[in-house]
Amino acid sequence: MKLKITIFTLFLMTLAGLSVRGQTQSAIPQGTPKTPVSGKVLDTKQEPVAFCTLVFTVQNDSTLLFTAVTDEWGVYATELPYNYYKVEARCLGYFPSEVIAFTASGSETLQLPDIVMEASVTNLTAAVVQSNTIERRADRFIVNLSANPIASGRSLYESLDYLPGVTTRNGISINGKSGTRVMVNNRMLNMSDEQIEQYLNNLRASDIQRVEVIPEAGAEYDANATGGILKITLKQQTVTGYFGSVSADVARAFDYTQSSRPNFSFSFRKDKWSVITNGYYSYMGMPSKFEEYTRFYDNEMEINNANTTYQKINMAGGEISTVYDLNTTQSIGVVANYGYAKGVVNTDGTSLTSTPLLMGTYINDNNQYNNYNRLGLSANYIHKLDSVGSTCTAMVDYLYNQSDNGGVYHTFSRFTGLFDHITDILLPNVYDTLSYRNNIGSQNNIISANLDFDIKLGGRNNFKAGGKFFRTQIDNDILYEDFVDRQWKPDILQTDQFTYTENVSALYSTYSSSLSRKWLYTIGLRAEYTQVNLHSSAHEEKADQHYLNLFPSLNLSFQQNSLRGHSISLTANRKIQRPNFSLLRPYSMPLNDFSYIVGNPDLKPAKSINLSLVQTLFHKYSLTVGAGFIQDYFAQIVTQDPLNPDRLNYQFANLKSHTQYYAALSAPVSIFNWWTLTSNAVGLYIKDQYNTGGETETSQKPVVVAMLMSNFILPNGWRPEINGMYISGMVQGNITTSHMYALNAGCTKSLLKDKLSLTLRLNNLIHQRLKITTEGATYYKSNINNMDMRTLYLSLRYSFNSGQRVNVKKASTGTEEEKARLQ
Repeated sequence: MKLKITIFTLFLMTLAGLSVRGQTQSAIPQGTPKTPVSGKVLDTKQEPVAFCTLVFTVQNDSTLLFTAVTDEWGVYATELPYNYYKVEARCLGYFPSEVIAFTASGSETLQLPDIVMEASVTNLTAAVVQSNTIERRADRFIVNLSANPIASGRSLYESLDYLPGVTTRNGISINGKSGTRVMVNNRMLNMSDEQIEQYLNNLRASDIQRVEVIPEAGAEYDANATGGILKITLKQQTVTGYFGSVSADVARAFDYTQSSRPNFSFSFRKDKWSVITNGYYSYMGMPSKFEEYTRFYDNEMEINNANTTYQKINMAGGEISTVYDLNTTQSIGVVANYGYAKGVVNTDGTSLTSTPLLMGTYINDNNQYNNYNRLGLSANYIHKLDSVGSTCTAMVDYLYNQSDNGGVYHTFSRFTGLFDHITDILLPNVYDTLSYRNNIGSQNNIISANLDFDIKLGGRNNFKAGGKFFRTQIDNDILYEDFVDRQWKPDILQTDQFTYTENVSALYSTYSSSLSRKWLYTIGLRAEYTQVNLHSSAHEEKADQHYLNLFPSLNLSFQQNSLRGHSISLTANRKIQRPNFSLLRPYSMPLNDFSYIVGNPDLKPAKSINLSLVQTLFHKYSLTVGAGFIQDYFAQIVTQDPLNPDRLNYQFANLKSHTQYYAALSAPVSIFNWWTLTSNAVGLYIKDQYNTGGETETSQKPVVVAMLMSNFILPNGWRPEINGMYISGMVQGNITTSHMYALNAGCTKSLLKDKLSLTLRLNNLIHQRLKITTEGATYYKSNINNMDMRTLYLSLRYSFNSGQRVNVKKASTGTEEEKARLQ
């Protein structure tokens, strides 16, 4: 009962914020009387014009200027000192609006007449955007890519490294934290890192209205959204017509790596219907060469291993999203998507072992496969509750994922006595062959339901609340077979039927407002009740977990100088990170005869407390310092197999603690109008405490991630670039990675009024060898990757459209966090 009272009290604290009436930020001296002003901006079809700039000027002194920006519903609100004004709306893709004159002279809210804008189809450059490149809010950066000339001719993915704290090395990360989720038009992308890269490469950066970089996700997002959110809003698109794009990327590396990625997107809107569809195909063939050295101290065994691997991956998929407007306030949407992947990995390797008495030779041949099919269906209902943008959203989702993973493994081994030639005592050579195969079949079913309320209370006051329930059920059939007496026989110790069921019920509420014209805040609370049932038939184990967690969040921002763009922001929250479902399967996959990848059904969720402080200057320079304290952090560590001490297992396990301190700097500099330097740098100090073999060990290491991008904007659509990246050695548990670096050079040429772009780039100009080491009390191991990553890259993109310019709506889904755990 005491716990229930605590939960109810915390929710009341966020609801109590509704009685606080904040004031909007402005450049008005403190104490000057002000008038609240609000209104809407519509197009000629009476559709809202989102992210439009309103310019307010004093009629008798045009140097006194104030601005406001509409939200996605075309609504704006601000506060102005008593005076006579005229207002004009400006937005890319529209002619400037007619000027409206009015008087602000009272304390009651002044509702201005609707402003109607006419689309500019023939000459989009005629429209004017008055906005800063980067704006800092209490919990996020808002980047206006339209105002950045670097965006011209680039894909969106190629532009991400120019955002504050964002890097795209080995997936998208913010401030060095992996697991970043990507949203497009308020819809989370449920894709792998490779699919997200391909999808964002199909979007031109110049077609993006804005990108919001949210380093710490608030209470309205699932509590396991630990890596932050990248929220992308597309520009307004066509009505009574269509728009779309087609693109193709091809790459060839010096080591014969090759890839091709054609894809397309097509959308149209007519009357009350909006339809968006996209499709993609990807092929990659990649060879790899690895050298391993292992030494066991107890028996003085040394192992030298050389592997050659060739990997082929084919992926394809598509999605269609349809929205129907029931009336001006209600709409329904449906999303259907399908994707499949087929991957094959062929590995040939040789291992040489030596002890004081014996020498061994192992020749292995390993053929693995990884296939999946995925089908997703979603439906949503959105109701606009009032004229200022308050909404109620209901969503239901279903996802089915079927996968098959396995392989066939053969080993021929030969042993010889080292001292035969000395003692003349003939020790017989020992020969042995070993063959086994496995198959892991998995079926995943995910069902989700959401109900969310977003209430606009006027000014900067906003209240959000909602609930979510999702159920995940996974059935795994794990089969291992040994080739004995010329036939395949099941290995009863490893064959298993493994089931996993997870139910999560969540409630959340957030409230945003301002304490004064300079102080902004957002407080939130999320409660999640989780039920987990896990059963393994082979080991006769059944584990049930039931737990309730609270996840509070706070964002506080002080606007030091709003006109110059100086602000400082504090963020604090609590999060949970649940492991991907594939890590929970009790499987064992060989890398070679002495190294295996092993699943861990005993993995527990990790819980973290995160703090960050951000200083922003001149709307574009930012410095972030922060810390994360994580209990039960799960990371891959290396341990000796308890049944075979000459075998090392790579397995994800819960560390006792993971502490991370970091500082991130973003500094774009325009040296000339045609030359821009952008630097993103993250410094981290990581400390892990983990348990291997019953003893607690500690690893700690400073890490630096630095990126420097030099871009040139030349006449006739030429845009050369030179980019560099450096990552110092990383540490995770007892695994250490050597430093990594890259130098890329290329050029983009825009044609046909920026509808066509051609990019030629040479990536990874400097060849490098990646070294990974691990050391325990009784062993040492190093692994060197000799893959040549120097790659010639060619890309061709073409965009087309027909019709007027307004917003094409896209349906939302609610199972994105759960889908991400399928990767």
